Amino acid sequence: MTVDIPPQAVKTLMEVGILATGCGLYEHARTIFEGIEAVRPASDGPPIGRALIHMSRKEHEVAIGILREVLAKHPASLEAKMMLGLALKLAGRNAECGSVVKDLDGSGDAKAKAFAAGLLAQ
Repeated sequence: MTVDIPPQAVKTLMEVGILATGCGLYEHARTIFEGIEAVRPASDGPPIGRALIHMSRKEHEVAIGILREVLAKHPASLEAKMMLGLALKLAGRNAECGSVVKDLDGSGDAKAKAFAAGLLAQ
């Protein structure tokens, strides 16, 4: 049986999962991300969400591993690249973060460029 979930509902659920992560409700957030992944297994959103949980728990190396896996499957995902840059910065891996910042800055995407500038300012 295939369940058709509207894209706006998936977006809203991702936002709720991210908010739950920010409030420290990690298991609730994980459940939300797993549910999204069940109906959108090819999406890069749920693993990015799980990486955010690990970053919030200061498990930066785990987050980096997840984000590298996402980028192996979705090399053009600017969201994954932005979160990888942040995870690398938080882990103190500044040289690797700099490489990601260059990619983001060269992407031509205004949001990615602004995010990259923010990482450099830290």
